[in-house]
Order: sequence, then structure tokens, then C-alpha cells
Amino acid sequence: MRRVVVFAPSYYPARGGVEKHLAEVYGLLKDEFSITVFVRYAPNLPAKYTEGDIRVIRLPRSDRRQVMALWAARYWRTLRAADCFHSHDVFPALVRRLFPRTRWVHTFHGYEGYPLQPQAIASRQRVRQLVDYAFGVGQFIEKWYGTPCDEVMYGATNLRPPHPAPAQKWSAIFYGRLEPDTGFKAYLEGFKLLHDQQPNATLMVLGNGSQQAWAEDFIARHHLPVTLHDMVPAPAPYVEQARVALVSGYQAIAESAALGKPIVAVYETPIKHDYLACHPLAKTLSITRTPAEIAAAAQAALKLPADDAGLHRAQVWAFKQTWQRVADRYAAQYRC
Repeated sequence: MRRVVVFAPSYYPARGGVEKHLAEVYGLLKDEFSITVFVRYAPNLPAKYTEGDIRVIRLPRSDRRQVMALWAARYWRTLRAADCFHSHDVFPALVRRLFPRTRWVHTFHGYEGYPLQPQAIASRQRVRQLVDYAFGVGQFIEKWYGTPCDEVMYGATNLRPPHPAPAQKWSAIFYGRLEPDTGFKAYLEGFKLLHDQQPNATLMVLGNGSQQAWAEDFIARHHLPVTLHDMVPAPAPYVEQARVALVSGYQAIAESAALGKPIVAVYETPIKHDYLACHPLAKTLSITRTPAEIAAAAQAALKLPADDAGLHRAQVWAFKQTWQRVADRYAAQYRC
């Protein structure tokens, strides 16, 4: 059995797009490969734990050279036995220097805010030079970071619409972090404008974050029919009961498209615009910037028939983006 050592920002039980990506893929690959995942230090994590038969080990608190050297000595046997390293954004340069001949795969996930800092661009370019094969989550990464990727992906899902379709309880749904980079504030302001035009419109919000208190106040002041709910591990049953998805992340786009939902995606910065504009479904998405544009796009989406040709094309694309497909692409590199 070939041994793969993975470096990642975090892993389950933490929740997020990257964590879901890792858990889904390595859950499929654990029978063929021996997988050890090293994650960034977090005070609430034990030094070692097992999650879904995957061994997870916490990296040291500091990435200073001396600290990392002691850590590498402690886990030398695990590192030396690796047939392949795979880093997901986290890149321990010391390990690369210690094992320059071991195959190294890297996945670039997302971006570090806007405007991009020169050191962030330079760091990614150094990583690209040091690894043997690179995956990028989105074509925009090559443009904004100057890091050519060998393969590009856009999230994955195994969702299929339920039969029979459930009753539609909400006009729209937002799910994700209640943070500035998800466009949540613009979505809620856009829903207020939609509700002004269509008083029967309703919204479900699944998520947690720093903008929750603002959202509660905004909803109360404008007497909006919005349900705020904590994020759940499996949001699909909620998405199924909404007519329109207000989402702009690749994972949520893939899931919503698979469930046949019109998607209103918002961008706040030029890099987020390209993040969406380079997506294979860009012509199907309603790409918006302002609350007024969100409201207009949502109003148009609510009028779309269930058999709309654009929704069908998006669904067919989403059906092909399975977690098994991502796992197969990674496994092909591990076997090299």
C-alpha cells in the first residue's frame, strides 16, 4: 500500500469547504492508500486523533525553522516512508528540502482576500516551482497568482434531486459563513429589495459568523420573513426546499446546480468577479455586484420553469463533478 502524507489547514471535525474536500476525497482513497494528514496547530485539537479511519496529527504552534526541525525529527519515520506528499495550501518548505526527490502534489484552494499582497503571490509562485504537479480550484488562480496549474477543478458533489420533489418552503436560500467575503450582507440587502417588490418572498439563511448580530438587527428593523439557522453538516434538504440559491462559492454552486436551482452569485472585488466569470457555468449563473442586481436576478430566477434549458445544462455539468472523479485525479498522481 502506497503511503501519502497530506498537509492541510484543518480537517474534520472542523467544518468548511477545504475540510469537506479533504474528508470526501480521502474517505474514498483510504482503502488504496495509507494516508496521514498533518494540520495546522489549533489549541482545541488534540496532538493526534483519528477521523473516519484517517490519522490526523497537529503541526507545531510555530513554523520557525528550529521548531519545525524538531517536529520533523519526531515524525521522521512517517515522513521518510511517504511515497507522495500532497499539500493543500499549507506548504512546509523544510519538508520539501529534506525530501527533494519524493513526489509532491499541491492543491491551491481559494485566495487570501483582496487586494492580493505581493508576498502572497510570491509565496504561491515559489510553491509552484517546488512541486511536481499542481491542481487549482478555479482558473482565476493562474491569472491572479501567475501559477500555472496542471489541472483545474470547481468543487464536487454527489447530490441528486429527490423524487418526488419536496414542497418549496422558501423563495431563496443562502448557506455559508456570515462573513464579508461570502457576500452575505449584499444578499440580505438584496432580499430586502426583492421583498419590497414581492411581499410573499421568504428567505432561509444557514450559517454562522461575525455578521449574525447585524443580520438579526436588519431583519427586525425591516420586518423581513427571514429564518436564521445555524449551519448544518448537510444543507441539501434545506436547499431542496428553496426555489433560488444565493451562493457564490464553488462548492455551493456545484451542489445547488445538481439540485436544479437557479443560482445568484455575488462578487465584491475584481478577483471574486474573475472567480465567478471563469467558472464553467458562468453563462448560467446570475453574476451580480449590488443588492439591486441581486434582487433583479432573484426576481427573474423565481420565474424560471423547472424544465429551463439552462438549469438542465448546469445540472448535467454538476452531475459529472463527483467526489470519485476528484479522488481519481489525485490517485493518478499518487501512483506516479
